[in-house]
Amino acid sequence: MYSLIITDYKSISDTVDYIKKFIDIYVGNDVHYIIVDNSAEELGKQFLQDSKVEFTSSTFNGKRVYSFEISQRNIYIIDSNENGGYSKGNNLGAKFAIQNFDTPYLIFSNNDLEFPNGLQLNECKTIIETSDNPVGIVGPKILTPQGDIQSPRKRMNFVEEMILQDYNRQWFNSKIHKWIDIDYTAPEGETGWVSGSFMFVSRNAFEAVSGFDENVFLYCEEMILSERMRNKGYMTYFYPEWTIYHYHRGAHNPESEKIGRVSKKYYYREYRGASKLSLKISDMSYFLCKKIYRLKKILDGTYFKEKNIEI
Repeated sequence: MYSLIITDYKSISDTVDYIKKFIDIYVGNDVHYIIVDNSAEELGKQFLQDSKVEFTSSTFNGKRVYSFEISQRNIYIIDSNENGGYSKGNNLGAKFAIQNFDTPYLIFSNNDLEFPNGLQLNECKTIIETSDNPVGIVGPKILTPQGDIQSPRKRMNFVEEMILQDYNRQWFNSKIHKWIDIDYTAPEGETGWVSGSFMFVSRNAFEAVSGFDENVFLYCEEMILSERMRNKGYMTYFYPEWTIYHYHRGAHNPESEKIGRVSKKYYYREYRGASKLSLKISDMSYFLCKKIYRLKKILDGTYFKEKNIEI
């Protein structure tokens, strides 16, 4: 009935441990466990060999698939043989689930989550099946280990996302999310979008929009998926009765910031009708935001300390 899909990049051991934890919590036998090895080094196969795990090998759409068991559940590792990005990896996993198991529900998940309230998969299924309006995605409340809200999110306009957010992150260390991005007061029901760290997705809605947009390599995938579904009449549904903790092992750095900005510009250009002029203005604003902030740090003496430069 359900397919849990995890797109993994060089953390197979952590992903397998996460699946073991998932199996311990969810006692049902109606979940298919699919790992997409999004590396070019066959790390999934290497992990199985190093762990001396018995496995079988097959092919799917020209990709190697390795099957093994954990607690009498079949686990599948698809060797994508490339890092095509989060969207492409998830689409591959979804295609495998649909063609092999005819699964009606797809669960896209990170491998760094905790479930203090257990797993409420049947409740998510009920929301999709009983809602008066078509639901494409159900997302729980997602918190950091410190209790800060990560999801749900507002559907921001261009100025909020492409200009104000830059100053929020650079000048205020993302402390003014309340007024810009994160929806702290969202009631149960339709929302802008939910975090891609855990999404419960209708297979029918997913196929109706042809899945994730593979033009995006990283970041904004869930925002774009929600927009694609919204355009087809499917809502994204926030389910606050279920709380998940996300440990978010990824690190923020200049390269990830650059990739994220490219993805956001693509989203606003392709899905929200942003003009070339408005995108250019946002680039200029971003440049000024960074330069003025660096000047401030130089003047107050903290810039060189952070760079470990003696003056």
